[in-house]
Amino acid sequence: MQVLLISFLLLAFHSSFEPLNSSLPPQSAQDDRALDGTQDPQLEKKSDHNLEVAEFYMKKRKKYDAAINRLEEVREIYPQYTKIEKVYFLLGEAYAGAGKIDLAKESYKFLIEKHPDGDFAKQARKQLEKLK
Repeated sequence: MQVLLISFLLLAFHSSFEPLNSSLPPQSAQDDRALDGTQDPQLEKKSDHNLEVAEFYMKKRKKYDAAINRLEEVREIYPQYTKIEKVYFLLGEAYAGAGKIDLAKESYKFLIEKHPDGDFAKQARKQLEKLK
């Protein structure tokens, strides 16, 4: 009887909570937003935070691997982020700072390829020249 009561209480307790990621739309809805150019305010905010933290790690702490983790998270989770060009540029900077020159080059090249007229493309070209 006690086992049955405990099982019931656990089931009732567990079902009263929503999953943590329930506020995120299904992946297909995220893909649709990417196609129509709309942004997700929650993911924008989270990405802004990760970008700020990555810049702090790079500039103040010289913790390039920690910055890379934050920037890669943005790149993977929210590729339609409004500041994605900056993310790719900073990834190049962080990889270079961590001594991962090939990855730095890849990041800069990708940025130039995808956003050739963007604000960070000119800087990425300069950084690529320095790395040759």
